[in-house]
Amino acid sequence: MAKSLGTFIFLFVIAGLLQAAFYLWAKIPLGATYLWQSYTLQGLLGGLSLWILFWSAQRFKNHVAFVFMGISFLKFALYFFLFHPILKADGILSLTEKTDVLIPYLLALGLETFLGVQRLNKI
Repeated sequence: MAKSLGTFIFLFVIAGLLQAAFYLWAKIPLGATYLWQSYTLQGLLGGLSLWILFWSAQRFKNHVAFVFMGISFLKFALYFFLFHPILKADGILSLTEKTDVLIPYLLALGLETFLGVQRLNKI
């Protein structure tokens, strides 16, 4: 379990740094984006959801898929309710704001799925 969580954190941090490097290359000021907030929240939620998934696999082997779907729904709802008011404050949803939200969310979801499947196949 620790190896999967470590891999998740490592790949997530690398992706965040690559996106930040791209913003700097494109001369987009990082202070004007929600990049760090988005990656921090998704990293915490993703790591927590992986931990819950691995924990529940030991206790509820027949219901792991439902646990994963429930965690994914709750994570999306929390993310939406926290970021939606901030992003809609000016009435304009720019491409930078979209990528600040979608890339970390989809990356976390993909890594959770990939690492979860790898780990759960060994149980």
